[in-house]
Amino acid sequence: MLLRYVIRNLARHPLRATLTILAMSIIILAFGLLRTTVASWYADSLGTPPDRLRTRHAVSISFQLPVIYQQRIASVPGVAGISYANWFGGRWKDGKAFFPRYAVEPVSYLELHPEIQLSPSQREAFLRDRRACIVGRKLADKLGWDVGDIVRLQGSLYPGDWEFTIRGIYSTTSPTTDEGSLYLHWVAIDEQRRIEDRDRAGTVGWFVIRMANPEQAAQISEAIDRTFTNSMAETRTETEQAFRANMATMSGAVIRAIEIMSFLILGISLLIVANAMAMTVRERHHEYGILKTLGFRASHLGFLIFGESVCLALFGGILGVVLTYPASKGFGMFLTSNFGGFFATFELPVQLPVLVILISVGIGLLGAVIPFFLCLRSRIRDELRHVG
Repeated sequence: MLLRYVIRNLARHPLRATLTILAMSIIILAFGLLRTTVASWYADSLGTPPDRLRTRHAVSISFQLPVIYQQRIASVPGVAGISYANWFGGRWKDGKAFFPRYAVEPVSYLELHPEIQLSPSQREAFLRDRRACIVGRKLADKLGWDVGDIVRLQGSLYPGDWEFTIRGIYSTTSPTTDEGSLYLHWVAIDEQRRIEDRDRAGTVGWFVIRMANPEQAAQISEAIDRTFTNSMAETRTETEQAFRANMATMSGAVIRAIEIMSFLILGISLLIVANAMAMTVRERHHEYGILKTLGFRASHLGFLIFGESVCLALFGGILGVVLTYPASKGFGMFLTSNFGGFFATFELPVQLPVLVILISVGIGLLGAVIPFFLCLRSRIRDELRHVG
């Protein structure tokens, strides 16, 4: 019977209830998108193959390693393959369209990254032309590129005007692998460095290593780093998953800000529900006084107040989840198309509905605590005198 009164009480102030539910749903929508953004930021490191290592400079990835390290790393027991890459940088047109640009050793890099799919003819054309590049399908669709087009980049790390011919458009077999990058020949930039910047010639940003046995990752990493101990460029070797996770944490301040914001908006939702319930309880002082006079206990009043608060929060939470799914598609398309280097995928966590229900119930319970205790502390005679 009390549950029926809870439902009826919700309809007594339809405007207030509707606005509270809408406010709650918008907050849950924002919470879902923010939490998914954080999860997607780190998702890139979760889908990496377990048999790959990355070796970089021990101080920072911004420092270069000599390319001649390749032979010594390849001789370490347990190493089954090796390649290398370098961040190219540069700017396309006005610089507003950002996308990752890597200079790689194409033959070994494609062998170590089978998830990068190219047709045999495009692969051969890319390997044959030192001034060639390949781009991801999403990037090509976004910028209107096709095979044979010329990509003109203004150098940043490597000054000058660079032109590369698109010889292939790759797709990926892994949802966490980005289709928004550009790959070019490392030798193309090294030839230029040998003329204009000899100090940086013959250097790479990192090595990519394939292990014969992924279970020996720790031993192989230690052996590689021990090989270059006390050298002019000491190394740090870690699994590709750890490498990508560390790269993601380099922008940890941004991620922490998003995480803090996601919890702050939950606090706002708590204030909204608490305010709605405080107004409701204040208006019904006279009714609660009558109920106390008739013998209704505190548990009965608590069921009415907490039940109404939980229903408000729960209805708002459910509506928020329903809105989050279509909103996430548009928001995800925006992130992956404009920031594909950081968000290869954008998918709502499967546990989101359960999480939202638990959060909504918690907000509903907490939001009714103060109004409930104010109701209990009120004297019956004062409540009967009250005119709402």
